[in-house]
Amino acid sequence: MVSHLQLCQRALVSALLAVAAVLNVEPSVSRDSDPPCLRAAYGTVLRKARGRTDGEALTRLRAAKVSWEQALNHKGPQGRPASNEAVYRIECSAVLLTYQSFTSLDQWRRFANCVKANAPLGTGLVEAVADTSPSGAVEHVAHRCSLGLDFQNQRKVVILRDVQGLSFVDIAAQVKNLAGKQPSPRTCCQYYKQFSVSRGRKKTAYNNCGRRPWKLTTATQGFVLRSLRRMRKQGMCTTKSLQAELARARGVAVDQSTIRKFLQAQGYRWLPRGQKRKYTPQQMSERKAFAEAVVALGPCRLRQKLSFSMDGCVLTMPPKNLTERLNYLHSGQTHMWRLKSERLEPSLAGQDCFAKQSPLDRCIPLWGGLSEGGFATVVFHAKKKLTKAEWIRVLQAGKVASAIKSLRPVKKDALKKRPWIGKWAYKTRIKNLLKSAHAQNAAKRIAKGYIKTCREVVRKGGAASSG
Repeated sequence: MVSHLQLCQRALVSALLAVAAVLNVEPSVSRDSDPPCLRAAYGTVLRKARGRTDGEALTRLRAAKVSWEQALNHKGPQGRPASNEAVYRIECSAVLLTYQSFTSLDQWRRFANCVKANAPLGTGLVEAVADTSPSGAVEHVAHRCSLGLDFQNQRKVVILRDVQGLSFVDIAAQVKNLAGKQPSPRTCCQYYKQFSVSRGRKKTAYNNCGRRPWKLTTATQGFVLRSLRRMRKQGMCTTKSLQAELARARGVAVDQSTIRKFLQAQGYRWLPRGQKRKYTPQQMSERKAFAEAVVALGPCRLRQKLSFSMDGCVLTMPPKNLTERLNYLHSGQTHMWRLKSERLEPSLAGQDCFAKQSPLDRCIPLWGGLSEGGFATVVFHAKKKLTKAEWIRVLQAGKVASAIKSLRPVKKDALKKRPWIGKWAYKTRIKNLLKSAHAQNAAKRIAKGYIKTCREVVRKGGAASSG
């Protein structure tokens, strides 16, 4: 039962929100707010309402505030009333008794004895309690929530009544309620009368209770996984988008953390995209055909066919200035261990947003290639791109043929640390590094893994490989 104080507080909140809507104010109050919060919101709205709202709404707000203050100052005593007071009476035909989930029959017997000893004679209350069967009404009171029938048993009641013509007493002996027990004949009769043929179940008013599904059932979990696998192929899929999709399609309102925990339990993690570019069906078919031809050659024949795999790259040198050099070296570092308060610590600073846009005087362009015999440099050129005329001169000079013939592993000692050096010295260092045994062995492993990559392309039907 709603008390007088609660009615006054609801009237105050309604009037307060009505005036606040006119003033474009959003007070964070509700009918369950504390008195200090209501007073603060009331003062804020009054200050905003000076000369900017109609008198009727403001008068209604002030009247509701006065009524609420009076009800707040004259509210009754808190807690349960004393047991020896006789001013509390029950004026109704039936009472549903549920308190702290007491399901034992001993509690009911204590209540029945208390009513018999204290209830006035002639009211019918003593007779009603005395006629109560422990196996009937007591279980109905204690297990009210578990006496309902599920959808299958509801349909069974209708079939037994309409098709077989059984009585509700016989029907009650053949169905089970949610507690796994036999329902009463009256319960079966009620479900039969309220059964909806179009819905295949009893009509309920669950949508009017104010609650919404909020748990991830087995069916809801399957829907989340299917939505994830579908939406991530179409665009950006986050827990927020999954939350919105679940609320739209299923009417289930869950937190993002609930979806995140479920996905993590299924093995999913929020990781960087590791996928490569997509290919058209024609491109995938061509890639698959090429990979199948490479796999059919075998390692020995492939070694004869693949003499030299060549490509160009541009290596960059660090700046000469010490500060710029530190910014250049820190450009590839994305994470570090630090406190949240050390975000702008000067001693930890260092970043170069344009580290890949180096000027030509710090670039070392080159062309090189590899095979199962190792790695070899073809040419170092001055500009970042080679022209056709420059390529013709490289080929006429026999540099490509010399690189293919020179694929022999060469052992070199590790270079010692040196201060900043010039571009010519960097080229020499690069040549020595590429001729080292470690670089040659790495080039051999890359070339030998080519047939493995082709097998993976064939297995994926022409899609991108993992390497």
